[in-house]
Amino acid sequence: MPSPGERIGEVVRTATASFTAQCYHLHQAPPLGALVWAGRPPIYGVVVQVSTEPLEPGRIVLARGATADDEDALFQENPHLERLLATRFDCLVVGYREGEALRRGLPPLPPRIHAFVYCAGPEVVGPFMEDLAFLRLLLAPGTPEADEALASLLRWASLWAPEGRDAFLQRASSALARELARDAPRLYAILRRLGA
Repeated sequence: MPSPGERIGEVVRTATASFTAQCYHLHQAPPLGALVWAGRPPIYGVVVQVSTEPLEPGRIVLARGATADDEDALFQENPHLERLLATRFDCLVVGYREGEALRRGLPPLPPRIHAFVYCAGPEVVGPFMEDLAFLRLLLAPGTPEADEALASLLRWASLWAPEGRDAFLQRASSALARELARDAPRLYAILRRLGA
């Protein structure tokens, strides 16, 4: 995983509620559920999908490792693969900065194409998690990937929570219960992933 504060890529597709970034290095995406930010002023997103694919649409990836000892050797024997493939990650937008204010919700405009993308560290995650109003944005898609990303984000954020891991997860579980009051099976599935 890239280190907190590290610049990891650039926005290559943007929309009001989501953006896609391409990593500078193959296979170096932040993990599912990571909080990242793009542009200035920052727009915050949660990683909900990671993919590695050919740079050219329609290009077929061929198996090349029949004689390689391991995957690292495969890439050493075929250095051109680094230039033919790209690792990208999709993010759902969950907040933004407006002056000094940290807002949870959708920004007036999405991040710009080629905006730099950074991994959020404790100095960003802690303040962002003080208000869990952004949960609704992650719950809206109703996809397994978004629910997994949400659970991963909350587990990860609990490590840096000023109130402590257990208190944070209890607060997050209560917020999820309010949001999913009419969808008990989904709520229980997310809570199981949280370990709550």
